[in-house]
Amino acid sequence: MDSSFSDNIRVLITGAAGCIGQILWKGLPEPMARIGLDLAGGAPSSVYTGDCTDAAVLDRVLRKTGPVDAIVHLAADPRVESPWAAVQGAGIDGTRQVLAAAVRHDVPRVVYASSNHVVGGYEADDPLPGQDGRPRLTAQAEPRPDSLYAVGKLAGEALGRYYAEQHGLRVVCLRIGSVRSHDDPTREERLRRTWLSHRDLAHLMVCSLRAAVDFGVYYGVSANAQRMWSLAHARADLGYAPDDNAAVHTA
Repeated sequence: MDSSFSDNIRVLITGAAGCIGQILWKGLPEPMARIGLDLAGGAPSSVYTGDCTDAAVLDRVLRKTGPVDAIVHLAADPRVESPWAAVQGAGIDGTRQVLAAAVRHDVPRVVYASSNHVVGGYEADDPLPGQDGRPRLTAQAEPRPDSLYAVGKLAGEALGRYYAEQHGLRVVCLRIGSVRSHDDPTREERLRRTWLSHRDLAHLMVCSLRAAVDFGVYYGVSANAQRMWSLAHARADLGYAPDDNAAVHTA
């Protein structure tokens, strides 16, 4: 953990009106001051309306808010079937603009919402990773994106590494599993493997904001018995210890 971290920090969340953004808005510890940016705006006065692909919008928000300790970058078209124009826009250029704005405004840390779909191609294998003695996937596994959306997320990870190594920005990339508003992993078969509960999501984000990591890629998933992705590095580097398991979930 980063000994310089205090829960009393100010966090800008892009895509604050989306599903994950709303969960984090409610789930992050109260001492954290939340500031939001979203195309749709939001009810709280601290959610600004604007496009993160626009550098002027990011500059205006960051000037208005004053010093920010971290940016949680969620904004993107969330559809796995997103067309390439959306992937290029919100997915890739929006990520580049957010990282560049963090450097301009001396924001020391960005947590980037990548996706499990970066390795989604492994789900066509038989047996799946984590089953029948096959090891779970680590972040060092070769990427096998299953969609253009996933290609965009992989590009975002590469941008994060670039800004970490060339500009000194701390960047944590989270390959987030399946987060649902209903938070019930029994509704879909795949969720037994991929579910990330609301409680574990908030915990993972706090861990990512606290970690003394210059750059890292980690899987965001609950402790599901059938999960395909390893949590070893997230535990070791971030201190992430999920509470929930789809196999023992009761609705």
